[in-house]
Amino acid sequence: MLRDRGTIKWTSLMLPEHVALLKEMWEEDNKVPKPDIDEQEMEIMNEKIRMAYHHNEDVRLSVHENGKITTVVGLIKRIDVQTNTIYLLKDRGNGTTPIPFYHIIAIDVPHD
Repeated sequence: MLRDRGTIKWTSLMLPEHVALLKEMWEEDNKVPKPDIDEQEMEIMNEKIRMAYHHNEDVRLSVHENGKITTVVGLIKRIDVQTNTIYLLKDRGNGTTPIPFYHIIAIDVPHD
């Protein structure tokens, strides 16, 4: 049975610039487009954020950034409406992480 190694067998014959371009192309293929969020969903998310902040509850945010969706869990320490940013305290640590509103695609408030 023939076992083909794909492009791996050719990388030793390629220039480093070509290998870098191939990696970049593969990364582009793996990017996830940002889902569209309608106004009703946005209002529901805003209400969940406001209630979690008011009740000092942890939130689980799904964040879309650079073509990837990640999940961030933490406590909302501050909401800056001028810059449209939430400051999240992760793992009860010392520093806060700024997350722009337009990167948030979903919010969940897990209850204990």
